[in-house]
Amino acid sequence: MGSRPTYPEPVAELPASVRTALWTTDAWARGLSLDGLWDRALPDVDAVGGSTASLSAWGDLGERGLFVALPHSGHPRVLPRCSADALADVTRAEECLFSPMLGGLLVPEPTTFGPGDGTDLDSGHRIDWTFHDSEPLAVHVVTGLDVRDARRRLLETVLSTTVELEAVGGAPLPSRDVSPPQRRDEGLGLPHGIPEACLAGIATAALVAEASAMALGAPPDGVTLGHVVERDRLLRSLLRAADSAMEDFTNIAVSVIAGWRPA
Repeated sequence: MGSRPTYPEPVAELPASVRTALWTTDAWARGLSLDGLWDRALPDVDAVGGSTASLSAWGDLGERGLFVALPHSGHPRVLPRCSADALADVTRAEECLFSPMLGGLLVPEPTTFGPGDGTDLDSGHRIDWTFHDSEPLAVHVVTGLDVRDARRRLLETVLSTTVELEAVGGAPLPSRDVSPPQRRDEGLGLPHGIPEACLAGIATAALVAEASAMALGAPPDGVTLGHVVERDRLLRSLLRAADSAMEDFTNIAVSVIAGWRPA
């Protein structure tokens, strides 16, 4: 796959589609080849299946940016019209990237390979991309998004969910600082040139998603079964809000890099 030391592994956990969309759009904007794309976008993945053929074809045909969808079951948000099979794959993966001008989407499927003993030293991580047809999506559907609105909605959800979780009882939400981080393009493993507000938003959404996922994975210790169920509902709603915000911040950044909206 190339020389990995050139691209340090990102600190933050970001969906593969987020990193791939931003690195691909950045390459198109700079007139760069997509050779070595996976080393730049996914340096912490040991193997990537599915070549850059679809991405290269989109670029050759004039596509300027790739958008991201991070849907949850029953909450599709921004997603181009596609077949039932494609929608099922996207919903199962809870992420995809797509060409808004030309149509078509790519869905990642992560897997682990190796002896299977569960140790990181003996296991490898692989992502395979599957192409599906989809209809184009009008760019203005995304370019009208506002960074401040996206951030306000996320922080309001964090605050209200925290209050509700305290009322429900049980283990609290893991402590995470959701204040705007300093510039973190290196820690996020993203290309330079992304607007500061989008970087801060992506980092914040990643922290909220991480805290939500950690809480969902913790042993249930609510006072009653009803408390456990309600806590699970609140945490899943918060995770959806974090992914929705990350989707918005990423697509705004793509729109700026592609030249579809001012910085």
